[in-house]
Amino acid sequence: MVSEIYIVGAGGLGREVLAMLQGMPTWKVVGFYDDIKTGEIENISVAGTISDLLHHKGSCCVVVAIVQRLSIKTDIQYATLIHPQATLYQHQSIYIGHGVIIGAGVRLTTGIRLGNHVLLNLNCTVGHDAILSDYCSVMPGAHLAGAVLLKEAVLIGSAASVLNGVSIGTGSIVGSGSVVTRGVPENTTVVGVPARKLSVHR
Repeated sequence: MVSEIYIVGAGGLGREVLAMLQGMPTWKVVGFYDDIKTGEIENISVAGTISDLLHHKGSCCVVVAIVQRLSIKTDIQYATLIHPQATLYQHQSIYIGHGVIIGAGVRLTTGIRLGNHVLLNLNCTVGHDAILSDYCSVMPGAHLAGAVLLKEAVLIGSAASVLNGVSIGTGSIVGSGSVVTRGVPENTTVVGVPARKLSVHR
């Protein structure tokens, strides 16, 4: 059976998610919701703004392709997408929340917990017993070692590495290419090798 789905966000990530869905025969993309773009994206129409989605009458299924929280609506179903070229070594030991996107080339080992609306972008790896809380985003080529803890809404930049057992606080950002060797407090940006605090943001 084919299910209809909308993509929230019509930027680069939204187009990547579209390409992913077009290779999955169980889904049919029927539109985008985006606050900036209008018209058509890759021959798929923009149905309206994100606010329009939150006022949508009736139930619908969406995938969120923006690094942002949405107000949760009870009649919206948030699809979880796992690219066929992702590898889950011990699927039965991996918990995956709703609204998760796992891109091509991602590798997950064992004992991992992914909260709601987690994004694992292309070719990133997640080691054993890692916990990624709600709204975390891991950009392409990043590596999370074993027993890493990402608290809510953490952003890991492209090609960054977080070493074994490190905890990163809520709302923090790890810059691209950085290597995180020790814990990061909440609402902090770290960059470099080894990663050091750049700023605190609220």
